[in-house]
Amino acid sequence: RIAQLTYNERNALGDGCMEPDDRGLTSYGRQSVQEMNRLGICVDLSHVGEKTSLDATRYSTKPVIYSHANPKAVGPGKRNITDQQMKDMAATGGVMGISAHSMLCHKTPGVQPTVDDMMDMFDYAIDLIGIDHVAIGSDVYESFTKLSWESMTKRWYPTGFVFETMRAQGFSAVSEFPNVTRGLVSRGYSDEEIAKVLGGNWLRLFGEVWAA
Repeated sequence: RIAQLTYNERNALGDGCMEPDDRGLTSYGRQSVQEMNRLGICVDLSHVGEKTSLDATRYSTKPVIYSHANPKAVGPGKRNITDQQMKDMAATGGVMGISAHSMLCHKTPGVQPTVDDMMDMFDYAIDLIGIDHVAIGSDVYESFTKLSWESMTKRWYPTGFVFETMRAQGFSAVSEFPNVTRGLVSRGYSDEEIAKVLGGNWLRLFGEVWAA
């Protein structure tokens, strides 16, 4: 029901966000987006290069998403997204999920972020594109092991973080989801707004895209 067009590197559909040159969505990529729209598969632009993601956003006839990506204006993470990417996504009716992964949530290279840093990401995104287009995209997957981190992620995408600091302090496990709710309450969001961020926006979007 959800498919990413690329995963960091270049493929037949387009360029990933780690490629030094982003050539945009390919002809096969356009065909794929068209077919995903027809079948009711949500187009996910996380891990996709900036130009490729903007091309896909313009080409899609259904809302697109960044399931786990943060504002580049707040955090320097390589996989974070620009204001233009966020605005174009929101214009389709799409949603972005703010992530607790340190690669995306940090403000200072190598320094483990906190839930409060994550709240700054929420505030910026909501101010820019509106409450209806921002949600949680935690990237918290508890089955991921230290061996996997050391043998794959750390070697392929070095960032200065270690396994123990790979997620934000206060949101490193599913059991800490309530800390996000508390953070949103502390930032002054209403119960209705918080309900949208905690899942309502995803449900609205999936209801529209999957209806195909």
